[in-house]
Amino acid sequence: MFNVSYLPVEVYQLSQSTKLLIQELNLTKPDSKKALNFAEAFVRKVSRIFIISETFVLDQETNEFIDSLEEAASFLPKIELYQQLTDKNQSHLLTESLDSVLASLSVIKNLEDSTQKQVITSHLDIIENLLGKTVKVSDKQALIGFPRGSLDVQLLFKDLEDEWLKKVLNNGNTLRELKCILTPIRFFQAQVLTENKWKYARNVSSMMIRQNRMKFKSIVASKPISTSNSIENAKKALRKPRPLGYLKNLALDKFKQLLKSLPIFRNLSNELLELRNSREYVESVLDAIKVIVFNESFSLRNDPEKLVAYLKENFTTNQYVSFVHQYSTNLTFIENQRKQIVKVLSQAVKIRNTLTNEIFINISHLCTPQLKSDLKAVQNYVKMLNSLTPLTNTERVAIEELPSMLSSARNITDKWRELWKNNKTTQSFRRLAYFPFARETSFQLACSQRALMLYREHDLRQKLQNFALNGRALANKIESVPHVKKQFNDSDWRHFLSINKSITILLFEVEKLSRTLTTEDQSLKSFGNALSVLDRINVSTFNFPLMIRTLEKLKTMSIGQSREVSDFENILKQLEGLQFAAMRRKNSLMILLAHTDHFFQSFFSKQSKSDW
Repeated sequence: MFNVSYLPVEVYQLSQSTKLLIQELNLTKPDSKKALNFAEAFVRKVSRIFIISETFVLDQETNEFIDSLEEAASFLPKIELYQQLTDKNQSHLLTESLDSVLASLSVIKNLEDSTQKQVITSHLDIIENLLGKTVKVSDKQALIGFPRGSLDVQLLFKDLEDEWLKKVLNNGNTLRELKCILTPIRFFQAQVLTENKWKYARNVSSMMIRQNRMKFKSIVASKPISTSNSIENAKKALRKPRPLGYLKNLALDKFKQLLKSLPIFRNLSNELLELRNSREYVESVLDAIKVIVFNESFSLRNDPEKLVAYLKENFTTNQYVSFVHQYSTNLTFIENQRKQIVKVLSQAVKIRNTLTNEIFINISHLCTPQLKSDLKAVQNYVKMLNSLTPLTNTERVAIEELPSMLSSARNITDKWRELWKNNKTTQSFRRLAYFPFARETSFQLACSQRALMLYREHDLRQKLQNFALNGRALANKIESVPHVKKQFNDSDWRHFLSINKSITILLFEVEKLSRTLTTEDQSLKSFGNALSVLDRINVSTFNFPLMIRTLEKLKTMSIGQSREVSDFENILKQLEGLQFAAMRRKNSLMILLAHTDHFFQSFFSKQSKSDW
């Protein structure tokens, strides 16, 4: 291989010339002639590095040796397997391990019965599907007319005992029939409470069942009978191998070490390639220091002070110091690698005299592909067993609580079936089919109620003023950050600037609103007419969907944590009633409540006839 035995000398001389030059330049009274001589020596050393870098390449013989090592490295597993098979202690331990694996296979073999597999899989699927079901909508979303969701349901049936409501809906008579029909709503509330109560435990159990179902499938797919055959084949093979009498393990160990030395050759080859590729950099450094030392410094030779100042300005910078350090490090590394390779090659010569092709052929015959395949099958099976981790304490608790959870789920299902059966028998659920506007009526009433609550707040003016101020601050913030501004249309963020104008009009209309609402008579139609005064307040200029979309987008950007974004989000929550007011449909509630009035008159007139 190439000769780099001179590298330590080159490395030392390169470092020494740099060190002497800098030391001289840093003296109180540096000698300009010495400094120039050291600088010229430094140029010569860099020139020397540039010349020898052309020789940084492995010769053909070394490259062929590396290729042969790479080919031989594939034989390493066979050598290690041969040593295990022919070592009494290791062979005994391997046989014991195979016997222990057979014990677990006896349990798994029972699952080969297709009926048993199907039953277990089916049960796990059913339980997972049951526990995985969730209520996809909250009670607040399902019960539109109840702002607090199922909490308000508790008050609903008490409200149906209210005398005023009896007069409005049924001329002061009982609302018993309406209570009966609304019973499913009460049951829905109970279901939500039950769902919330067992949600965490159910999620843990659902995850546990899902994981164990996957583990069960991997167990079934492990082919225990095939694995059992592989174990028996491997045990038979373990009885046959005998160590080659003329082959010592020490020789094989040395050969293994030789094969494992391949990274040393690769590292050296890569390092040499990098150094050769950096010749242009070395050449640029060489050209630069030649200009400094032989051109520019020549005119300053008669002025020692200027010469020293010039050399100090150019050679005490980090540029050339780092260059020297880099190449010193690289060349030292190459020399160390060379020494290791010399040792490896000397070992290779000795091993070549001990190991012959016949030996490797005999090892190949002992380590047959079938044996490797059988051991690989056992290895995969053991890997699968190791993946079957024991249950955690949380999972054990979940298993203990699983029967009670399944019982609760069954009780809920039974109650639903019973309720559905009763409704179907009495056909009471059809009575509400003639009230198609119930959902919209409830929604408009809820929006009106939230709007009224907001309009009567004593600090409404202050909140609206903060709304305008925070909106303007947010718009200014967006405009001040160019990359954020580019993400929006001008109309998106400029809308925040128009809030103040809309608020002035809103406050004027709210202040004209009467503190009390009067009705002509006790009927829903009259109540709707009274609520129609809310239609005079125009909130359509507030584009809340646009504000919310813009706010959500801002929260994902660089200014998402800014005070302006936080302040506007907070004031938007405080004015939630204004968002409900914007969702009111003008002139609709009066019509909807008139329809509702007509429905209840018809509903309770049929009840009266039935009672009669």
